Amino acid sequence: MARPCDTARRAHRGAHRPAFGDAYYNGLLNQVGATLDSTPPIAAMLAAEAMDGRGLDLLARAQTAHYVEGQQISTLGVLQSLAGELGLDIRTFTAHCQEVLADTVQSHIQESREWLQASGGQGFPTFVLEFTDRSSGQRVAQRVDIGPWLGNPAGWAEHLQQGLERAAGALPRD
Repeated sequence: MARPCDTARRAHRGAHRPAFGDAYYNGLLNQVGATLDSTPPIAAMLAAEAMDGRGLDLLARAQTAHYVEGQQISTLGVLQSLAGELGLDIRTFTAHCQEVLADTVQSHIQESREWLQASGGQGFPTFVLEFTDRSSGQRVAQRVDIGPWLGNPAGWAEHLQQGLERAAGALPRD
């Protein structure tokens, strides 16, 4: 899970650089000794979801804090600050985070890895739409490529809307 910043620096240079901020590239990734660890932010998102259904809100804020503002979101202090910005009670949030770290985060990560493998995904994030095919009654999982939409949330939303409209047109009417 944890890896030194120089590995991340090499991995993130390239096509999607405009989606990342200067504080990320010239700050966080240049901090000698800084470690990137996804376990604490995952636990924080699970805690925020359990507390108040705010896991996705914390995810969005944490991504901006990390990739735009260059904050070390693997540290408890930063995660507490982000939770506070969302209006979550810091003490309750911290207790939930500690509970998730101790009890459930590793099983959540393992389950996510199993979903990734089963979907044929190549890494995180991988998006999979799961639905029941009306003609066969079978559960179907369809991987969605988000690569073209990184850094373009409006384009991603439009792409999803078009996909929903196509799917709705293909479904038999009741």
